[in-house]
Amino acid sequence: MDGLRISIVLPVFNETDCILEVLNELINVLEGEKFEKYEVIPVDDGSTDGTFEKILQISKLNQNIKPLQLTKNFGQSAAMACGFDHAQYDLIVAMDSDGQNNPKDIPKLISKINEGFDCVSGWRRYRKDKNISRKIPSNLANKLISSWTKVKLHDYGCTLKAYRKNAITGFPIYGEIHRFLPAYASLQGSSIAEVEVDHRERRTGKSKYGIGRTYRVVLDILVARAQAQFAMRPMHLLGGAGLLFSMLGLVMISSSIVMKLLDVSDFVDTPLPTVGGFLLIFGMQMILIGLLAEFQLRLVMREGKLKPYNIKAK
Repeated sequence: MDGLRISIVLPVFNETDCILEVLNELINVLEGEKFEKYEVIPVDDGSTDGTFEKILQISKLNQNIKPLQLTKNFGQSAAMACGFDHAQYDLIVAMDSDGQNNPKDIPKLISKINEGFDCVSGWRRYRKDKNISRKIPSNLANKLISSWTKVKLHDYGCTLKAYRKNAITGFPIYGEIHRFLPAYASLQGSSIAEVEVDHRERRTGKSKYGIGRTYRVVLDILVARAQAQFAMRPMHLLGGAGLLFSMLGLVMISSSIVMKLLDVSDFVDTPLPTVGGFLLIFGMQMILIGLLAEFQLRLVMREGKLKPYNIKAK
């Protein structure tokens, strides 16, 4: 790994029992691989158990550890976004801070990146988690995400991933978007690969995730799908739906008029005029909202805050 510079981003939340062990193991691997330069960025996501104090303790012994502390618990995506924003080097690896990801897999991810890929995702093929609360919902989510985003990965939920920095800077990372990063990167033209990684049993603490997050994954998939297809053309989504509702409303109103003229049914005897009128108004509102979204998008692009392209190389 000579000549390579790498940033490691660790979102951390209430891991006081294992964080020192995780950081020491990580540093040993990075030192052993002889990277030209490296930095470890633990992002404390509002821990309340003294985790950050332990991170500060070890950072005083190693200047390559550069801790950040958020003001409260913003969530894993926000913590990762903070780490990405502060990463100095082009190669970035994200990993969990609970000890289940094995730092020895980092060279494997970097080697794959060096084959020409922009994002390499870890695949916990032999996952050490509970079947009902973790594995089954995760497998379903992975199939849904792969199907809807058209980016086929076995394990979207694995935090252990390697990125080229320019592959993850073209879109905002918020909510729980971290699991969709390979899909978003792919939609911007990045090349994606997947490698098997080790997954270890959690020795201390408890998982921050459970079966209760399943519904959020489904909603995130809907958001990811809509953003993937319509982020740069909101009128196609809103305007298309508006036209559909408007046409349906017009058909209902026209049908009620025809029925009235043929003495089949009066306006008061059928819900068609009322429902049709509602759909027509609703459809027109969606079209107007689509126009406003287009105007807003153009203003943002004109100010240079958003560009409709990404440069791979100069």
